[in-house]
Order: sequence, then C-alpha cells, then structure tokens
Amino acid sequence: SNCSIAAMLYVRMLYSALVDADFLATEAHFNGDANGYKYRPDGHKLNPDKMLSQLLQHLKLVRQETKANKKIRSVRDDLFQTCLIAGELKRGVYTLTAPTGAGKTLAMLAFALKHAASHALRRVIIVLPYLNIIEQNANVYRKVIGGEENNLILEDHSLADLPEEQRLLAENWDAPIVVTTTVRFFEGLFANRSSSCRRLHNIANSVILFDEAQSMPPGLAVFTLATLSHLAKRFGCSVVFSTATQPAFEDFSEKVKSYAACGWEPQELIPSELQLSKRSRRVKVEWLGQAGWEQVTSELSARQQVLAIVNTRKQARNLYLQVKDFGCAGDTLHLSTDMCPAHRLDTVSSVKEQLTLGRTCRLISTQCVEAGVDLDFPSVWRSLAPLEAICQAAGRCNREGKQPFGEVVVFRPPVAEEVYPTKEYKKAAVEVQLILMEKGHLDINDPDTIREYYRRYFHQNLEQFEENKLKDAIQALDFRSTAFHYRWIPDDTINILVPYEPKTGLYRELCDEARKGEFGRDWLRRARPISVGHRANSKSKIRSIVEEVKDRQKERTGWYILLDPAAYSPEIGLNPGDSSEIYLA
Repeated sequence: SNCSIAAMLYVRMLYSALVDADFLATEAHFNGDANGYKYRPDGHKLNPDKMLSQLLQHLKLVRQETKANKKIRSVRDDLFQTCLIAGELKRGVYTLTAPTGAGKTLAMLAFALKHAASHALRRVIIVLPYLNIIEQNANVYRKVIGGEENNLILEDHSLADLPEEQRLLAENWDAPIVVTTTVRFFEGLFANRSSSCRRLHNIANSVILFDEAQSMPPGLAVFTLATLSHLAKRFGCSVVFSTATQPAFEDFSEKVKSYAACGWEPQELIPSELQLSKRSRRVKVEWLGQAGWEQVTSELSARQQVLAIVNTRKQARNLYLQVKDFGCAGDTLHLSTDMCPAHRLDTVSSVKEQLTLGRTCRLISTQCVEAGVDLDFPSVWRSLAPLEAICQAAGRCNREGKQPFGEVVVFRPPVAEEVYPTKEYKKAAVEVQLILMEKGHLDINDPDTIREYYRRYFHQNLEQFEENKLKDAIQALDFRSTAFHYRWIPDDTINILVPYEPKTGLYRELCDEARKGEFGRDWLRRARPISVGHRANSKSKIRSIVEEVKDRQKERTGWYILLDPAAYSPEIGLNPGDSSEIYLA
C-alpha cells in the first residue's frame, strides 16, 4: 500500500520533537545565568480522575438549575452516562452521534477524561470549526475544571488573547487540555514549517475530540482520515468525531485503505436502541417549496419571535431591510459576517435578552448563526441548504423544549435568486431537493436519512474527493507542495479594519499604529474583533474606500483600513453600497 502519508507523518513527528527541543534549549540559554541553562517549567500534567470528579460535581449543579423539560433532561442524562461508560473502551476511532442540544459538550469531556484515566493518556485535545464555539466551550470547560488561574485549559487559535506564559505553552501544546480550531489542528498535520509542526509530537497519546465534525472539506477527507487513522494506530491516540449529522465517512474506507491499512471504520459510541434523535424531537419541519421574498417577509412579520437563515450575505441584508420596512423596525436584527466579531457578539447578546424577556424579536441571518450560537427561537425559517445546515438551523429552534414542538420551515427562494456560497454547498442542497422530490418529505431526526443523504452526496462527487494536486504532492513526498495544497479555507479574503461604533477608540489607535508600520502579533490580536473578512475582486467598489496596511518592511499584510465610516452600518455591518457584488456567506 502507499505509505506516503505514514512516512510524512513520521518525519513531521521527529521534526517536531527536534524543533521543540531546540527552541526550548535556545530559550533556556537566553533565560539562563551563571549557573547555566534555565528551562521553563513543564506544563501541568493531566489529572483525569480529579477532573472527572469536578465534572460530576458541576453536573449536579447544572441539573439543579436547568430550565429544560423532563424529556430533554433524560436524553442528556442518558448521553452523559453512555459516554462515561464508553470511556473504558480500548483506544481507537469512534463516532458520537447525538442531536443538537443533547449536552454533547460535557458528555464528550466525560468520555475523554474516563478514557485518559483508563489508558494513561497525556492530554485531551478538543478541535472545533468556529472561533465563537471555541470561546463558548472553553468557558464551559473552565467553569467545570477551574482552568482560569492554573493553565489547565489552553485556547490556541487566532483570536486567543494569551498571556505570556500561556503563549509559551501554545507553541508546543504543553497543557493537559487544549482547545483549538480545525484549521490549526489539521493544517499543522500537513504543514512544513517549524512553528506549525512544533506541537505535533505532543499530540501522541492524546484523546482527540472533533466537535461539529461535518465541516470537513470533502476534497481533503481521504488524506485527513488516513492521517487520523495513523495517529490512532501508531501514535497511541483515540479519535472521536462528534456531531448531530454524522457524515458517512466510512464510505471512503476503501480509498483511505490505499494510504492507511486499517481504512476508516469508526465505532459508534451511542447504541441505536437509546433512540436519542427520536426522543429529542422538538420541531416539526415543513418543506414549503418555492416562496417569493414578499411571502417570506409577511410570514416573518406575522411571528413574534422568529429566526430566518439565508445562504448569502446579500440575501440576508435585503431580507432584513424588507422585514424592517414591513413595520417591524425596532425588533428586527441582522447577523452576518459582514459584521465584525465584536458587533456579532453584541447582537447575539441583545437577541438573547429579547428572547429571555419574551419580547418580539426577529433575527435575519446568514448561516454564521448555525455554528454553536446558543439561541432558542420558537420558529425558524431556513432557505434550502445542505441537510446538515438544515439540522443545525433546527437546533436553534425550541432548544429547551419550552413548547411541545417548534416550527421549522424550509423554503426555496425564487429561481433567479437561488444563490449558494460554494459549488459544494449547492450540490449538497440539490441532493436534499432530489431526495425530497423522490420521497415527498425528509425526516431530519432519523440518523438513517442523514446517512443516506451523505452516501448519495459522497457518491455523486467521489471523483472530486481526491484533490489531484494534493494527491500528487503527497505521493511525491513533497512537504512544501502538500502544505500549500492542504487548505481548509481558501485564501482569497482580505481583512478590513472597521470603525464599529462602540469601539471607535480602538479603531483610531490601530489606524495610527498601522500607519507607522507597527504591524505585528499584538496589533492583529487587537484588530481581529473589529475586522471583517471580505472576498473582493479587482473591480470591487470597496477598493476605493480602503487604505492598505503595510508592515515595517513595506510588505503587504492582507489587511486594509476602511476609510469611509458611512460604509460600515450599525445595523448590517460592512456596506460599501456596491450592489453588483454577490456577498458570500
């Protein structure tokens, strides 16, 4: 069999150990004194038994305070107990399929700690696709384990505001619990630079938990699964893929076998007789078919509390303006990645407040709301999308089971405006449409439906699942080219610093520093919460209202400053008044 992936992983692991030792020795030399080298203290060791008892304590408190109804509580308890017992299983590759809102965050941690205790594993690595979920989950873990003062939990991602000692730990993941992003984790496993590879040897003998595992780019799946398979087989790791919509990655097993002998045959942790999906049915889905925007607008306006999710930023903006003009000005809000992270956080908190107080609240959003934003609406409208996105949207509906059933309506926009963010996204949405046409309806609570949907989607597109340039690079054992072609996120986005009203002071400071060429790690960290990623083509009107940020060497940085304050609206974020451009979600 082709052992290129195994060979490259082995080389990267050796390289990691070597590079880390070298960096630590250099650091110790510069921190040293007359008595010689002075090494930094080791990170904390994982103490799974102690953490597990803290988790069980925490769970008692959660149970006393929960507002969820009895049915949901019993689903959460069953999931937790099952994961706790499953922790004693042998090391290997697992899936954890459980519905949104079933308490996966804590149940996964229970599995990981029990598993680490059973097999003397060194750390727990939690890998998440989106920054907003990371901060949310890391805070949950801190509450449980009290990681504030003692560096037990390390958040390693581009927004992390790490104090110096944690920044040192982040360089080589020397901490018992690491919470990081899919991009940082996986691109590191295929990287060719010392800074990205330096932590790899510390992944050995870990429990690796992937939450929301459905977000893997299909073109990278075969190589990624093969690498994880080697981590489990050769490097003592256990891998868990957790999601409500489990992709049928085992369909790739034969392809994976050409890179990793054991293929991809994960074992499911949740026995089907528990029927978690059936028991957590909290919504009724109506498949509405085609609907004009006027119809959607009047339906949304007729509801007191409703969330509408569409596929592009432009649609979100237009629908928001329509609903607002329909006479719902004060209580209609907009959410999309045209808004900077600080703006989105503020919006989500005011939505939560309106919902909690039982006030009228209509939120018009792109799919950025589907990823771990903990909102609970009685009614959700969703523009046709891939099945996993529809399931995610449904997870924002009747989350705590306050009504017998929440209302989820899936509609198709007018034909001329059926626009999707990417071609993969469109293909998956079309697959949903085809199944609907055949069967008349789709049960999103049935794991078999989800499995069939993925099977069909994977099967239709199997040819594209081995990104050819990446395949060639790996077979040639070309580290540089592999790192270049293994990309979770396409790199054609520019970052724009925006004058978001509550943070104008920070905006001005950053502008001053940028103009002096003071561009660096610290500047980036402070800039991210007030920046918007924008895919701009050369004709884009935005080019005329931004100023490029260059570093001290006068090199390009990929960052720009928005000069026209009118182009950033307190309601909808970045709005260069350029209607020709399709805003992707």
